[in-house]
Amino acid sequence: MRSKFGVSVVVPVYNNADILPVTIQRLTDFFSREFARYEIIFVDDGSDDESWQILQIAASENPKIRLLKHEKNLDQQQAVADGSLAAQEDIIVNIDVHISCALADLKKIALIAYQGTELVFGRRTGGPPHGWWRRLGTRFVGWLFRLLYSYRMSDFGCSIGAVRRSLVDRMRQNQDSVRIWLLKVELLRYATSYTEVDIGPPEINRPRKSGYTLLKLAKRFWAIIWYKLAR
Repeated sequence: MRSKFGVSVVVPVYNNADILPVTIQRLTDFFSREFARYEIIFVDDGSDDESWQILQIAASENPKIRLLKHEKNLDQQQAVADGSLAAQEDIIVNIDVHISCALADLKKIALIAYQGTELVFGRRTGGPPHGWWRRLGTRFVGWLFRLLYSYRMSDFGCSIGAVRRSLVDRMRQNQDSVRIWLLKVELLRYATSYTEVDIGPPEINRPRKSGYTLLKLAKRFWAIIWYKLAR
């Protein structure tokens, strides 16, 4: 049954030309079938492969696809933030370009947000494992977050979630700068309610190259500490 409310879907992209056509097709098929209104906002975060050209073709063929482009790589957090700030529907869903969960879970978290929870975080269960250094880095980031903040969250590194646009607007009004290093923390500062929801593994397991590098993980560690000290 199609949901009567609309959703904005934000997808950060960085050098993903190899998987973009499949991702675009799967997302448009699913959201056109499950929602009365939808838009998919792809944010190209400074790709230097064919990603932008693929996105431009898709947008020319489907008016439900909107594009944003960063001239240089600003990090996934900024890409998702910019896409969320540009969203036009009341419920905003964030998903990585690999679609690393069951598509039905995207509708589930969107419905929870629509019913009143301002911020819904995904909590991964199962799925293909990442490399050992990525797993170690993710665990350390989660431990550091729990150590410094009072928010209860078990999977800080999960990029899947949903947020009410009213909360994003509140964040926009109170932002100190346009640069966002930790979107979850920014949103939690203004949220009156949030929850974490289990999401299952993807229906299609595709080889994936991690966008995380040791430098990016180091920046994430510092951002968690800096946000605590600055706020």
